[in-house]
Amino acid sequence: MAPFFKLTDLKTRIWEMTSRPKGAIIGLVRHLRNSKNREELAARIVAEMENEEPEDAFHSPIIHMMFLATSTNQISGINACVGEQDVKTGPKLTTGDGDTCEQCDNLRTDHVPPGVPPTINGSAAEFEATATKGCKICKIVLEAIRPYGQDTKLKGYIKPGAALDLLVKDESGRVNRYEVFTQVGQQPSPWPGIGEARIIAPTSSDPKVTELIASWVAECKGTHSCQLPGPPTFPTRILDIGDGQVRLEMPSDHEDFVIEPYVALSHCWGKSHLPRTTASTIDEYKSSVPWDVLSQTFRDAITLSRALGYRYIWIDSLCIIQDSDSDWRSEAAKMASVYSDAELVISAARSKDGTGGLFAERSPPYIVDRASRPVNSGHIIFTDPTDDGELIEYYRRDAVRHAQWDAMELVSSNCDHINPLLNRAWAFQERILATRIVHFAEHELIFECRQQQRCECMYLDRPESRPRMERNINNIKLEFAALLKSPDPANPISDPFILWSRIIEEYTRRRLTFEKDRLVALEGASKQLQRLGVGRYVAGMFINDMPRCLLWSVDELCARNLITAPSWSWVSCFSPLKRPPSVKFGWNRYLALTDDYPDQIEETSASFVDLIEIPQQSDEGTHQTPEPEPAYGIVLHGPIISASLVIDQHLRPKLTAGGSLASGGVRQTDFEYHLVRDGQKQSFSFDSLLHVGPGKMDSGSKVLLLAVGRTMGEPTVNCGLVLRQFRTAEFGLHVCIRIGMFGDLEDQAKRWFDGAATADVLIL
Repeated sequence: MAPFFKLTDLKTRIWEMTSRPKGAIIGLVRHLRNSKNREELAARIVAEMENEEPEDAFHSPIIHMMFLATSTNQISGINACVGEQDVKTGPKLTTGDGDTCEQCDNLRTDHVPPGVPPTINGSAAEFEATATKGCKICKIVLEAIRPYGQDTKLKGYIKPGAALDLLVKDESGRVNRYEVFTQVGQQPSPWPGIGEARIIAPTSSDPKVTELIASWVAECKGTHSCQLPGPPTFPTRILDIGDGQVRLEMPSDHEDFVIEPYVALSHCWGKSHLPRTTASTIDEYKSSVPWDVLSQTFRDAITLSRALGYRYIWIDSLCIIQDSDSDWRSEAAKMASVYSDAELVISAARSKDGTGGLFAERSPPYIVDRASRPVNSGHIIFTDPTDDGELIEYYRRDAVRHAQWDAMELVSSNCDHINPLLNRAWAFQERILATRIVHFAEHELIFECRQQQRCECMYLDRPESRPRMERNINNIKLEFAALLKSPDPANPISDPFILWSRIIEEYTRRRLTFEKDRLVALEGASKQLQRLGVGRYVAGMFINDMPRCLLWSVDELCARNLITAPSWSWVSCFSPLKRPPSVKFGWNRYLALTDDYPDQIEETSASFVDLIEIPQQSDEGTHQTPEPEPAYGIVLHGPIISASLVIDQHLRPKLTAGGSLASGGVRQTDFEYHLVRDGQKQSFSFDSLLHVGPGKMDSGSKVLLLAVGRTMGEPTVNCGLVLRQFRTAEFGLHVCIRIGMFGDLEDQAKRWFDGAATADVLIL
């Protein structure tokens, strides 16, 4: 069996081994478009690369992109950046004085295709040789990678106007990434390949940090059109922090209340105690909220808001009555306006709970120590006098990774430890909805509005100087804002249903403390999309996108809750584990960079007929809401056939408890589900375990297959739903629940639907 590799492990293996010809790597990467199993693809890439003869691992821009890429979508777009051909360096550009360095090429930028970063590469010994001949650039590069050995290899990626990006592989095989730059506002470098960057403040409480935030907000307000159409609303309750006190205000209680711009806080509640407004504390908090009951995050947010000149701040635990279900429901429905109408949202990204605060010391590798040259900290590496006596100072620091901010994806398992707020479902919606948001992240500030991103180190400030591979790839926030502002029917990104599927995929990868919040925590974003005529929103789906939106699957073992959501909705799947089940959609996946769709599902073979509301019975004393939410069934019409469910069982030698069988460990049983018809076996994606629980199914049970999608221009069914039938109602209506989804029919199974009859199906 092929070895298991996570995508992040794959990058490490690429560095551990050596690169193969670029065209071959592109061919392997392309399989990600249609691959449904990342593990198999990663294992295949590694296996094929292990068969290659060792070569220089630092010669290919593709390897650099794969090293930076931390998501499937990013890697899948590499071929669009470089095409099928190897990137070949043009002839050396030599001036009349013959002063072009043969090693660094004077950081030329004019000899590679657009979108591909020009590079310098070689060993430390090679750079030493040219530095000895007088090349200042090679001297700067060597100073940046100290301490180094003669066999240390490096590759520099040139982004005109931005910091020089250096990947360094030392003799032990360890890879580091550095930036070389001049400080913004000081004497610039004469070489565009070493551009300006901002020095990250040693602490996020530095007054310069506040000034930077204020400048970002002013730039957005003065030059962008980020505010959504329509008059802004004001929250039901707000904290007044303007006179040195903190008190809870209800604007409706004051006829002369003056509405001013306000800020909102996005934060992790965590397990620490947070001050809460309740029925017993609301009157006290209207007079004053004691400073000593506020969490550190709340105090820092208020301190920052005052420094920025704001009088009002909205904090959920204090502005919603926490022991009132009716008030919570009412205010949760207003989340879209609270965060979108706030002039600024403050995100406590680095803090796992209220004790973490906003302000903290920054990590030494990313800041600059001007007083010394410590190995583990950024520092001045070279000074060069100009003709008029000015000094150009060159700095080096560890490069801050920005993948979480570029893609809005959970690109790393370290998300919980580095910026845990990014792993929270409520915060995901808050980030999407915010007109402007500043993240107090682990290593620096990140600012986002509806048109651009900024960061403290300036990496995000210049998207035009970054390779196309790294430019706001799949940034859902920017695409969401662009769609709401001016939808473009000719642009696939402007398809609200495609964007919604991506929102759900990312949202379901994030955590919720309470499973009951699963729909509520996304309600604000759904309301904003409804402006675009997407139809009624029911159970996490838009009616106008049916039946296409029903083609979802889960990639984690999960349970079903058919009381809170219908079986056809992704909301019915939840995980008993801490890690939530991630929902994937199998249709028309827009991939970053390629500007096209995989040629899998382009037409629907089933049609949506009706939405049926099924009133629920109230169980007095067992519910918290005055009226139970209605359940919904959907009626579809399409080709339908029957098949048998076959359950294969085998033991796997994996201990699930204890260190050995003798100490209580047991062997884990694997169950595989297949569909069988006419002697042909076909795998499918099941929503939950089918052979256990109150509604368990036996091997050989009859199921129904409803064809939903087919390849454009072809009669062959491509995918559909696997249904468990309960009864046949009058007029031949099949009454079912969904148990899974099938796709990519194999061999003779592709002919299963030939001549299939069509029928109406009610899915509960």
